[in-house]
Amino acid sequence: MGEKKTHDGHRIRLRQQISERGLDGLPLYNILEFILFHTIARKDVNDLAHALIERFGSFSGVLDASRDDLKKVPGVSDVTATFLNALPSIFRAYQEDKTAMGVIFEDITQVGDYLSGLFVGRSVETVILICLNLKNKLIASRVVAVGSVGHVALPVRKVVETALSVGAVSVAIAHNHPNGYALPSSGDISATRQLQDALTPLGIELVDHVVVNEDDYTSMRLSGYLKRN
Repeated sequence: MGEKKTHDGHRIRLRQQISERGLDGLPLYNILEFILFHTIARKDVNDLAHALIERFGSFSGVLDASRDDLKKVPGVSDVTATFLNALPSIFRAYQEDKTAMGVIFEDITQVGDYLSGLFVGRSVETVILICLNLKNKLIASRVVAVGSVGHVALPVRKVVETALSVGAVSVAIAHNHPNGYALPSSGDISATRQLQDALTPLGIELVDHVVVNEDDYTSMRLSGYLKRN
């Protein structure tokens, strides 16, 4: 009886607080509660938010969890699991769309920062290509390969064809190590140099190859792995 009274009207109060002040400063379990409101109607979800964070270790762990693992938590339906699982991709689409509008790269660090942001929520190794014009303005962003958790091949031909099709003057690529360090392997270095050798005769500069993990990235240009033009 006491617990029910404690949470009585909690949804209304939390919605009102978010309406007036936004999400800034809210505990992450409250933010997760607010998300759960959208798939679980007329029911207190405070305990479920706490259970999810405890089960997956963090708020981000909940959003990175698979649909099947989410559904193992009592109270999580297929609809809720699908919604939670889709959120990182939604965030990534928002970021890509917002930053793609007229972005011009002024230095190599901006290229790395932009590319690393494209891997939010990606749980398998993926290769992403961005193409730039003469003014270093972004003219195209493409996923050119999707692999497994531990491997993806760099598709040199596809990168070259894509760059030519959009009239790129320079390109940069990135791939992620979802469960590893943000460091290039010997295979990464070899494949990158092969790509550079394919692009250079066409007058297209390989600006960088960025290796990304969850919270860090390494620029192969700044680390000295790329050939000097």
